[in-house]
Amino acid sequence: MLKFFPAKHQKILKLSVPAAINSLLDMLQVITDLIMVGRISAFAVAAVGLGLQSLMFVFAILTLLHVGTSALLSRFVGARRMKRASIGLSTLLRFAFMLSFPVMAAWYFLASNIYKWFGTAPEVTVLGADYVQM
Repeated sequence: MLKFFPAKHQKILKLSVPAAINSLLDMLQVITDLIMVGRISAFAVAAVGLGLQSLMFVFAILTLLHVGTSALLSRFVGARRMKRASIGLSTLLRFAFMLSFPVMAAWYFLASNIYKWFGTAPEVTVLGADYVQM
């Protein structure tokens, strides 16, 4: 498929197509979740929709870290500075590991409060807390 594009564009497509496929799979998961709970009730759709919106906020913040680190690591590897790339990668992994526990705890223990802050109906709050705690 890529042979129809100039060599310059092929390099860009080789980098961007996997990211685009990942985004499509994320959207497919959201659609699948909403289709499945759409058969239950309107409250369930609202609970999943709000849960996914708040998760996307967290993903947006984490994407900032990921993109910045990827750019930095790419520069280090391109400059053949493998020691610095290794330090950067290990720092990212440690930071991600340390950040995962507070985020996970907040989602688990504050799920009901997050839905209450959105001003949802009590039924949506209960269903939404169950959804994000899974």
